[in-house]
Amino acid sequence: MKSYKIIFVISLLVIFAVFKLWLRVSAIRMAVDIKHLRKELILADSDVQQLRAKYYQLSSPSFIEQAAKEKLSMRYPKRNEIIRLVIK
Repeated sequence: MKSYKIIFVISLLVIFAVFKLWLRVSAIRMAVDIKHLRKELILADSDVQQLRAKYYQLSSPSFIEQAAKEKLSMRYPKRNEIIRLVIK
């Protein structure tokens, strides 16, 4: 009877030790995952800043005007090329 108690206590200690080890490994794995996710977040924030800067550059009136002149050969109309419509 005494040997069963000893085996039972040892089994409980082994189960507790394995559970504690599993918790520790899980915590370390999660810490590594968090570290990687933080790095990805920093990279994503950097990408967002770059895209925002590019958006502001491309949507500025001066850039649009320059692109229209150079790439599309557009120009402002002359006075005699303007037709005014009056709608009543």
